[in-house]
Amino acid sequence: MNFNSLLFIGYAPLAILLYYAVPEVLKTFALLVISLVFYAFFGPAMLAGLIAVWAWTALSAQVIHRTRHNWASVLGIGVLAAALIFGRKNKRKL
Repeated sequence: MNFNSLLFIGYAPLAILLYYAVPEVLKTFALLVISLVFYAFFGPAMLAGLIAVWAWTALSAQVIHRTRHNWASVLGIGVLAAALIFGRKNKRKL
């Protein structure tokens, strides 16, 4: 879904309305669902990538919290940076 498509023009207001319509305790869950649906429009590979990054971030946060070692922070951030750098198969040349 491109940001300048009619689908996004319809999706964005619905997502905003959903976010403000749910109770305060469900807002985080609503954002998760909204994000997953948005990424699902790009295909299963993008959705799997989002879930993998989310899982790695959660796991890294737990390890950093428990160990408080510098290596855990460097490893967690390093893997996420590598995902940003090497994650796209079809890189466009500028």
